[in-house]
Amino acid sequence: MLSRVMKDIDEVFSSFNTIFDEMETFRKPISNIKYDEDKAEWVARIELPGIDKDDLEVTLSENTISIKAEKEDRKFRSTFKIGSNIDQDSISAELKDGLLTLTFKEIVPEQKRIELK
Repeated sequence: MLSRVMKDIDEVFSSFNTIFDEMETFRKPISNIKYDEDKAEWVARIELPGIDKDDLEVTLSENTISIKAEKEDRKFRSTFKIGSNIDQDSISAELKDGLLTLTFKEIVPEQKRIELK
């Protein structure tokens, strides 16, 4: 289980891609990504100081989360892939005090006991 979690963490960070415009940009895209093994969920936090909900767009397409924020002369764009083991219907986003928190649950396969004959 732990090796799979470490592999998933490596995938998230290796696929993380941030695109900055030539204008003033936010320089703290992800403050942390953590896995809560008890809840089988990932939590990613992205600092977006001064951004309101109206300035922010978070989308999901083909296992890729895209984050776009634009306010006055500042722009932030970031994308990162999530594993195929993520329940896409469980993904939630909350923006509070300039901190965007994304939460997504891992699909935990059900174990079935095989009867011996």
